[in-house]
Amino acid sequence: MTSNAKYLVSRLFYWGDNYFSDWDSDLNKFNPVGGSIEVGNSSYWGSVDINELNTVFDNVIDSSGVYHLMTHPNILQWDEDFTWSHLEYISNRKDIWYVGFGHLYLYRYLSNSVNDNSLGILENKTPLNSDFKLYQNYPNPFNPITSLQYDLTKDGVVNITIYDMMGRLVKTLVDGSQTAGFKTVQWNATNDRNEPISAGLYLYTMQKGQHRETGKMVLIK
Repeated sequence: MTSNAKYLVSRLFYWGDNYFSDWDSDLNKFNPVGGSIEVGNSSYWGSVDINELNTVFDNVIDSSGVYHLMTHPNILQWDEDFTWSHLEYISNRKDIWYVGFGHLYLYRYLSNSVNDNSLGILENKTPLNSDFKLYQNYPNPFNPITSLQYDLTKDGVVNITIYDMMGRLVKTLVDGSQTAGFKTVQWNATNDRNEPISAGLYLYTMQKGQHRETGKMVLIK
């Protein structure tokens, strides 16, 4: 999956480039990513000017870009007001996504390489005489709760399980007899020990008798 997804990213970056980098077929990796601005000492290309920091953020959001906030531990100054003021300024907004840098790129690279450029489609391979139908989870991607919906046309024993991309069992959601009808089960991104799991691509599988269906979903954090 790693080879297919091609999500290697250079450690280098370009200042002021506020969009996703593209795949470089010559270098066989993604181009250096963009760095909107760095919080910290100007000797390291950073800024301690709260107005400049906030303005860069506003401009990136207004242009529907990706705000790449650089916070190198070597120059990050947690004891200075501008650091906390800027973090407060960009936080807790309801109209934008917040996501870890690595997870943001990993999801984009996987979503463009897996399942014919879409992780939101569950192929309908249900036989006409099947006694259940499994639907795509929603939302997808999700954090941290998603719902699985399915139709049972007959009573029977149902098993719904979550696996990671290495094929290891993560969570058993359903394992027992159920009556016919439309069903919904939620998953809160924990394993069978009720421990939170890491972000990434997961498979969910439903089996009833000899009939088995599988879908893909993405957990982001």
